[in-house]
Amino acid sequence: GADLVADSSQTQVYFSAREMAELAKSRGITNFPHTERRVRDYAVREGWNDLPETLCRKRPGRGGGLEYHFSLLPEGLRASLDANFVRASAVQRHEAQAVADQAKLDAVRSHALPPRARAVMEARAEILTSIDGFAIANGQKRAWGISQFLDAQDEYLARQDIEARRENGEFLTEREVESLAYPLVLTASDGFQLDPERLKVANDRRVVATIKRSAVYAWFKTRSIALVVSAV
Repeated sequence: GADLVADSSQTQVYFSAREMAELAKSRGITNFPHTERRVRDYAVREGWNDLPETLCRKRPGRGGGLEYHFSLLPEGLRASLDANFVRASAVQRHEAQAVADQAKLDAVRSHALPPRARAVMEARAEILTSIDGFAIANGQKRAWGISQFLDAQDEYLARQDIEARRENGEFLTEREVESLAYPLVLTASDGFQLDPERLKVANDRRVVATIKRSAVYAWFKTRSIALVVSAV
């Protein structure tokens, strides 16, 4: 699929016929072709290939072909892209702020905490950063991100139970077998991207890695207080 960000500092504004088709299909845009061939035909009919280089240009270093400026796209698809550009920018700002916040916390606590307590603090900070990042990437509030995290945690624990029963030779239902093929939101690259072991560390001295909603909110509150203190 098309990457909405060409690199860490430059937003993608030119798209190939294939990328345009994939964008239209993924966003359910009905007034634009959903295949590469039909986009090329569309471009010919609309005279895109005869436009100035600022709107239609040869693809640099990608085996030839043409790519088109996103301003040529239908309004609905442009609006969808604009929303994703804004969201991608918000994610980048969140990541930069997360790095700065972690540096502040490290400065405040690095010399005052024993190794075990520091490991717990770092695991909790990683989980909180992941929750905020997941919410921002999906255009949602923190409360939604927390709810999704708790659901992802439950999904992971259910998967652990199913896998354990499979290893013991127990019979699995068809639905349980199918569920084993699905990626876990907790660990997926487009999910929370968390190592489940971090949940155990964050929970500190607990046999079960289940983190409760109240604990997550308490961690966020503690982090906010610590950041205020570090800024004084």
